[in-house]
Amino acid sequence: MLKVLIVDDDAYARNDLKNIMNWEKNGFRLVGEAPDGRTAIDMLKKNTPDVIITDINMPIMSGIALIDYIRANFPHVKIIALSGYDDFDYVRHSMIKGAKDYLLKDRLNETILINTLKSVAEDIRELDETGKEEHIQHQLLTGRQMLKRNFIKRLIARGFIDINAISNEASSLKLNLELRNNVMIIMEIDNYSFLEEIHSSEELDSFIKTILDITNEILMEWGKAERFYLGDARFLLVFSVDTSLSYYNTYTQLIEIINKIRKSIKNFLNLTACFSISRICPNIMEFDRYYEEAEKVLEDKFYRGKDKIFTVDSVGEIKNVFITLTIEDEKNINMYLQSRNYERISGYLSKIFDNIVKLKASHKSVQMVCVELISIVNKTAKLYGLKTSDIYMNDENPYDKIKKYDNIMDIKEWLTGVYKNLINLMDTYGIDNSYSEYTKKTIEFVNKNYKKDISLSDAAEHIGVSSSYLSKIFKEDYGKGFVEFLNMIRIRNAKALLENDMISLKDIANEVGFNNYHYFFRVFKNIVGVTPVKYRKDINRTAED
Repeated sequence: MLKVLIVDDDAYARNDLKNIMNWEKNGFRLVGEAPDGRTAIDMLKKNTPDVIITDINMPIMSGIALIDYIRANFPHVKIIALSGYDDFDYVRHSMIKGAKDYLLKDRLNETILINTLKSVAEDIRELDETGKEEHIQHQLLTGRQMLKRNFIKRLIARGFIDINAISNEASSLKLNLELRNNVMIIMEIDNYSFLEEIHSSEELDSFIKTILDITNEILMEWGKAERFYLGDARFLLVFSVDTSLSYYNTYTQLIEIINKIRKSIKNFLNLTACFSISRICPNIMEFDRYYEEAEKVLEDKFYRGKDKIFTVDSVGEIKNVFITLTIEDEKNINMYLQSRNYERISGYLSKIFDNIVKLKASHKSVQMVCVELISIVNKTAKLYGLKTSDIYMNDENPYDKIKKYDNIMDIKEWLTGVYKNLINLMDTYGIDNSYSEYTKKTIEFVNKNYKKDISLSDAAEHIGVSSSYLSKIFKEDYGKGFVEFLNMIRIRNAKALLENDMISLKDIANEVGFNNYHYFFRVFKNIVGVTPVKYRKDINRTAED
């Protein structure tokens, strides 16, 4: 009895599929169901099925990526793909030829599914002999791809002595290229470091393989062309061109090819990439020089952003200008922070980054400017006792974060968001530059010490004034008394902790500075309008929805 696994993010669709027929009566046994490709892979490793029925359009990991993974790691598993799209030919043409058949959901019924499964079962019965042959071919293909990759890397690194050695190796590898008149296109996946954070190595390998398959299929339209994976999310596409065509016609056709690749990887992998196009390399012995030229052109990605095409003619010289924030810059940013004017800060940051792009300042100086901007945020947070984890989110080191971005537009967007978080936090905690120094110091004292058993007297002693005077000044500035402000800060922090079901209410009360559990309940309800229990239930209900 053949084992079947169902993969679909739609719970209703999975249920319909499970009940569409009597599985065991027809010679099949359902061994599980998965809501996405990643979960399916985990199940595959524990109990490998004979057949997988998978949806194509799923979050987290698509059916296309799952098919690629199965082809590479479980080649004996048969796949039936389900699609909600009515453009059947498009799905068939674009997928990576790994599925046994493709079924449209809105046309699926018991008879169609049984016939498809019986056809799959017939293939599996012939697997003993054909499977061995497929495995051998897969090993040969993998080895050939590695040899091709080594060849192109040697070519880039000037590892060949003469053209005969290049010609002999290219011939033995059956490369579909001429030795003269080639154009190189470097393709680099955008923000790959962030993909590495959220995807497993198996998923990343699947992405790379899918991209190679997509580009290979599109390159067939050209004639003589090859694609190589160089590592670190970088691919090299090499096109042998007809020099009888004009320069304009050649590059117009190349850009059409690039746009097809861009569209395909966006549609199927939700990824973007940048492309840099070299000039026509007249002789393969000069391959390294023209590759370096295309690589140099790709540096403009840092200044112009992701999902772009660059040519030698479209890119100016990358300058080595070194810039930093001026004293006036720091003064203005601090002034706008004190007045909590996000629009002015956002505009000022845009001015700084626009100047960097205009000057094409060195990467090192860009990092220094970012470090200085982060330092201003940290100093402001420290001044008012604010938690940087609330500003940067997830306790991520901001200095490491800026190194992960591969273009200045994303760095600017992230830093602008950081300043917005800071201003929102200042608004939340009632920080206002018009307050007296005593009120500002009281706010800072409470934000730093709200977890402790503190009072107005403790704040007054810390600041160096009498309790009665501080009480009067604070209420005039802030509009609320010291205890009311302290409780507000404690409750705001308690609300954040209530999102974690693993922390008990008593522990939360102690964590935010309430020694009396019942008093915590009463204060929480007075400020929030509901009890902590009700608030936690409402959060969980919202998360489920």
